[in-house]
Amino acid sequence: MNARKSLESKRVTNERSSALLTNSTLQSNIQANDSQKVLENPERTIQAIDRRTKKATEVNNELRCLVMCGDPNTSLIASILWYYQTYSELREKINADPSENIVDYLVDLDRLDDIVKCFKSIKILDEEKRVIELYNTGRQKLIEASDKAILCHTHLISPNDLIDLCKLTSPPPIDPESSHGTFRIIFEWFLEHGLQQGLINSYASKRSAMIRDSLQSLAKNLQNKCMRRNSATLLTNNYRTTARRASVSLGSLGDTLKTTLTSGIRHLTPSPITNRRKSICKSMLLEPDVTPNQNLSVNNSSSPRPFSSDQETNNYKTLLDALYVLLLHDFDLLFYVFSDEYKALILPKLVKSPLHYMQQEAQRLCTDIQQLSHKIDTEKFAFYGLFSIIRWFHKSENMFNKIYDENFLAPEHHFEIILSAIFENSIVACLNAILGEVQNDSSPLSQRRSVHPLMLNVLSFMEGLFEYRDVISHKRFSRSPNIVDSSSEEKYLFNLENFFSDLIKNLLENIMKKMNTLIPYNERMGRTIFLLNNTNYLLKQLESSPLLVMIENKQPNIRAQLKETVQKCVQTYRKCYTPFTMTIREMLNNPSVKHFSDNPLKEGDREVLKASFTKVNEIIDTLRNQNQQYTVDDAHQRHYLRTESKKKVLEPFKTYYNQFAHIDFTQNSEKYKRYNPPMLESIIDSFFEH
Repeated sequence: MNARKSLESKRVTNERSSALLTNSTLQSNIQANDSQKVLENPERTIQAIDRRTKKATEVNNELRCLVMCGDPNTSLIASILWYYQTYSELREKINADPSENIVDYLVDLDRLDDIVKCFKSIKILDEEKRVIELYNTGRQKLIEASDKAILCHTHLISPNDLIDLCKLTSPPPIDPESSHGTFRIIFEWFLEHGLQQGLINSYASKRSAMIRDSLQSLAKNLQNKCMRRNSATLLTNNYRTTARRASVSLGSLGDTLKTTLTSGIRHLTPSPITNRRKSICKSMLLEPDVTPNQNLSVNNSSSPRPFSSDQETNNYKTLLDALYVLLLHDFDLLFYVFSDEYKALILPKLVKSPLHYMQQEAQRLCTDIQQLSHKIDTEKFAFYGLFSIIRWFHKSENMFNKIYDENFLAPEHHFEIILSAIFENSIVACLNAILGEVQNDSSPLSQRRSVHPLMLNVLSFMEGLFEYRDVISHKRFSRSPNIVDSSSEEKYLFNLENFFSDLIKNLLENIMKKMNTLIPYNERMGRTIFLLNNTNYLLKQLESSPLLVMIENKQPNIRAQLKETVQKCVQTYRKCYTPFTMTIREMLNNPSVKHFSDNPLKEGDREVLKASFTKVNEIIDTLRNQNQQYTVDDAHQRHYLRTESKKKVLEPFKTYYNQFAHIDFTQNSEKYKRYNPPMLESIIDSFFEH
């Protein structure tokens, strides 16, 4: 009976407490509405605040009395009062800097989250709103703390420091107990609450921007150095003429080029990094693939700025070195901050901005090179630079694959494939342009009808391009259908044989066009010497080079055709002596002159001899002037032509001279007997000396 009375008393007490709480809530809402109305009058406002303060104090006292009378373990009122007190305690802590004690801050934030859930469950909207605002403030403080932790390792790296990093065999060690620990703790809290995406985006964007900005700063620094170098090595107006004159011998050009290219091959040296994983490239930026001596700056009106053939491509390889080092360092940071499952989400965002920048720089570089107007000549080293960049990618492939595999980077984000495709496409475009450049070359004839600079440039270009056959034959090289071997069972490869064959074909067609359009047809000796010099030079150079084998695969008769052309030129040259030999034979075979040596000469006989010697002298003068104004570049061919000339004219002239020179037909012998056989032989030996 007593127990029943006790339970009934508790029930009445709880009902009264509940009714009182409900009434208090209603009164609070009414008072809030009244407060809005009285705010316009300051005195009424102060009075209203005073009344409500007293009322709230009375209600709180009554609530405390009810709680003291009731069971604290089952009282909802006790829980609500506890949350009110906790909120007051946490407000100052949450508004403070979380970095002082991040763990306690996160515990307090979780307590605040419990308060939010409580007020939400009992639908106290005003209090819920206040607590949520404080909770959001705490989350924002955490985000700021995470940004601060990220930025501790996101400072822009100076160009000099970045170059020094590229030279290291391994990157500096990372302190896992630094601000990474703070960021990792914050990230785990966000992950637990399902809010990690924003933090992932923030991390990736800031780190990505740092890499991009560091690359941009390095590129600007390299470009400034390049421009200073350009101004110090400015071209004179007659540089191209001087360079062409200095390029008479392809053999020496080829030897120089081969030495330069092979000595410039750069190597990647893997080495361990810290005690965990990865290898880093030993920087190749100071070992260019193309010789800087051969490159001089060219002001191209179609380019936005001066272009330096070797330095521009070497600068880009320096950027590639720097990109690799920066990404490698960031991949190491990821190891300390994020678990493997989140790397796949972060890495694509991390590489996006620097990759976009490197694509822009690659496209700019390729556009500048494509716009150069002498890629077969002075600008060929810029074109070779594209191959040296592709070679950089190929030599780095294993290292890239290693870091991709270790960091779960999908193939569509493998930046060396994306970037190399830009250079491959540019190479294909340049090769097609070079074929057109050779086919449409309109440069004037070479002096003294010697080997034309176009011939020298094409063969030098081919030999230089041959040095990059390892790049051209790489399995992942150009996919363009324009220059591929369709019969190959492998993936598309750039067909060097086809290109060389087309290049030689265009070259010979252009040489023939120059001869037919620039040398008058009646200038037979000049036409012959020009064609002989160029054809013989091409034949000799190809025969001493592996290029001939490649060209013969596409043009099996090329050697025979060149030899035949050389022989025809020699035969045509010999015909230039026909007027001389005909004059000699006419005189020797004339029956009326046989008695000159036996009988006294009549006046008519003297005139015949004078006319004959005068004509012979004129023909010798003409032959001497013609042959001495031309040059035969090849010493062996020069000796052969002189020998053929002597065979053609020397013996008939000796017979003529011995038969008629001793006859006394004039008192002015020096005028008519100007040449004797030794003198004619000496004149022939002086042919082509210039």
